[in-house]
Amino acid sequence: MAIEDGKYPGELASPQQIHELAEEYRKAAHQLLPLGRAGKPLTRAPFRLSAIHAIELYLTALLLHRTHTGTAAESVGARENLQLYDCRAWEVQAAC
Repeated sequence: MAIEDGKYPGELASPQQIHELAEEYRKAAHQLLPLGRAGKPLTRAPFRLSAIHAIELYLTALLLHRTHTGTAAESVGARENLQLYDCRAWEVQAAC
């Protein structure tokens, strides 16, 4: 798949489509969990990666839905703003 005009794959995906993709990654994570072995944390890495990616996709879908930006690329900027806001809120609380 060639990336054209500086766009990344999935940029035009709707919040619902991204949510559906997140569901698939969540299901994959649940399938990978039993493959991990006790005492061998690296065997759980595929599960963790799939779970983390599902969370990222859920957050992207939520931000797209709530901000009505329309594109996944713009939701990344909204997520960064959310992280900045969250950090500032913690700084204010810590100062009180």
